Amino acid sequence: MPRSSIVAKSRNTLVAIAASLAAAPAFAASVEPASPAPFERVHLVTAFSACEFDPLTTTVTASGGTIRVEIGRQIAAICAPNPPEEPYEIQLGAFPAGSYTVEVVRKPETTPGERVTFDVQPLVHTMQYPPTPHPVADYSGLWWTPAESGWGLSLQQSAFGGALFGALYVFDASRQPRWYTLQGGGWVDATTWQGKVVASSGSPWSAQPYDTGSGSANIVGDAQIVFKRTDGAAGRAQLRYTIDGVTVTKTIARIRF
Repeated sequence: MPRSSIVAKSRNTLVAIAASLAAAPAFAASVEPASPAPFERVHLVTAFSACEFDPLTTTVTASGGTIRVEIGRQIAAICAPNPPEEPYEIQLGAFPAGSYTVEVVRKPETTPGERVTFDVQPLVHTMQYPPTPHPVADYSGLWWTPAESGWGLSLQQSAFGGALFGALYVFDASRQPRWYTLQGGGWVDATTWQGKVVASSGSPWSAQPYDTGSGSANIVGDAQIVFKRTDGAAGRAQLRYTIDGVTVTKTIARIRF
């Protein structure tokens, strides 16, 4: 074979290898959590360049057991050649029990470059009467009173069972920042949660090493949250809590991003 043909063939091979490496993701896509509970929020974990990723044209659609993720791509003039890829999470949604396949498409391609499968396993229930109250919605997020910027409430609710945990950040009578947690409670009905207010203390954040034995947690009061579900009131709630004998009632709203 002539030398020129060998060189040309070698160049073509190198170009093909380089193209395949450029198109391949930095690591295999996955879902988090790997084995979600029914209606637990699921995220796709994949890698792409933050310089090229376009969230405005990234879409997630579902049909039956197939979830299609089309990752938008923008050509940024400030991007360096071959920018490094980093792991990112894309929210897929919450799903009932069943088997699902996630198709990952990187625009401008139209066919999936990766497929990820996962199963949502049904949970076994123990019947009881009367039934345990259960929330009708997920109230996770940041809540505040718009006219009183500076304090707020962060809520995290479990996907199944409705366990609720809150972090309340406020100012005390001396105008010093304080935070408390809302925990150890349960649902009175589908829209009302009651629990305890807990004050915690521990090692200073700057301590090196951190003193893990210095922490303490004490119940300092009670809390109740009544979530509104009527027309025009969704996304609002009444927060009533007592700390060291002082009771406060506030109307709060979920912060929309």
